[in-house]
Amino acid sequence: MEALKAATTHDYEVYSFAKKLFPDESDLVVVLRAILRKKQISENVRLNAEALLKKVNQETTKKIH
Repeated sequence: MEALKAATTHDYEVYSFAKKLFPDESDLVVVLRAILRKKQISENVRLNAEALLKKVNQETTKKIH
Protein backbone atom coordinates (compact mmCIF):
# COMPACT_ATOMS: atom_id res chain seq x y z
CA MET A 1 0.00 0.00 0.00
CA GLU A 2 2.95 2.32 0.66
CA ALA A 3 4.05 1.95 -2.95
CA LEU A 4 0.61 3.05 -4.09
CA LYS A 5 0.77 6.08 -1.79
CA ALA A 6 4.14 7.16 -3.15
CA ALA A 7 3.43 6.37 -6.79
CA THR A 8 3.29 9.19 -9.27
CA THR A 9 2.90 8.66 -12.96
CA HIS A 10 5.56 5.97 -13.29
CA ASP A 11 3.21 3.09 -14.07
CA TYR A 12 5.98 0.78 -15.20
CA GLU A 13 7.97 1.13 -11.96
CA VAL A 14 4.92 0.46 -9.79
CA TYR A 15 3.89 -2.44 -12.02
CA SER A 16 7.39 -3.96 -11.84
CA PHE A 17 7.45 -3.59 -8.05
CA ALA A 18 4.01 -5.17 -7.73
CA LYS A 19 5.01 -8.05 -10.00
CA LYS A 20 7.98 -8.78 -7.75
CA LEU A 21 5.64 -9.03 -4.76
CA PHE A 22 2.94 -10.95 -6.64
CA PRO A 23 4.39 -12.81 -9.65
CA ASP A 24 1.00 -14.39 -10.38
CA GLU A 25 -1.31 -11.76 -11.90
CA SER A 26 -4.39 -13.31 -10.29
CA ASP A 27 -2.93 -12.73 -6.82
CA LEU A 28 -2.14 -9.13 -7.69
CA VAL A 29 -5.69 -8.58 -8.97
CA VAL A 30 -7.13 -9.96 -5.73
CA VAL A 31 -4.95 -7.64 -3.65
CA LEU A 32 -5.77 -4.57 -5.75
CA ARG A 33 -9.49 -5.29 -5.60
CA ALA A 34 -9.27 -5.68 -1.82
CA ILE A 35 -7.51 -2.31 -1.58
CA LEU A 36 -10.19 -0.70 -3.74
CA ARG A 37 -12.95 -2.13 -1.51
CA LYS A 38 -11.55 -0.30 1.51
CA LYS A 39 -13.61 2.72 2.43
CA GLN A 40 -10.87 4.81 3.97
CA ILE A 41 -8.10 5.06 1.41
CA SER A 42 -6.75 8.26 0.01
CA GLU A 43 -7.76 9.43 -3.42
CA ASN A 44 -4.15 9.01 -4.56
CA VAL A 45 -4.04 5.37 -3.44
CA ARG A 46 -7.40 4.68 -5.07
CA LEU A 47 -6.34 6.24 -8.38
CA ASN A 48 -3.01 4.41 -8.38
CA ALA A 49 -4.65 1.08 -7.51
CA GLU A 50 -7.17 1.57 -10.33
CA ALA A 51 -4.38 2.44 -12.78
CA LEU A 52 -2.34 -0.57 -11.70
CA LEU A 53 -5.36 -2.87 -12.01
CA LYS A 54 -5.95 -1.53 -15.52
CA LYS A 55 -2.28 -2.15 -16.39
CA VAL A 56 -2.43 -5.71 -15.06
CA ASN A 57 -5.56 -6.37 -17.11
CA GLN A 58 -3.88 -4.98 -20.24
CA GLU A 59 -0.74 -7.06 -19.73
CA THR A 60 -2.76 -10.20 -19.04
CA THR A 61 -4.83 -9.64 -22.17
CA LYS A 62 -1.63 -9.33 -24.23
CA LYS A 63 -0.44 -12.71 -22.93
CA ILE A 64 -3.72 -14.41 -23.82
CA HIS A 65 -3.83 -13.16 -27.41
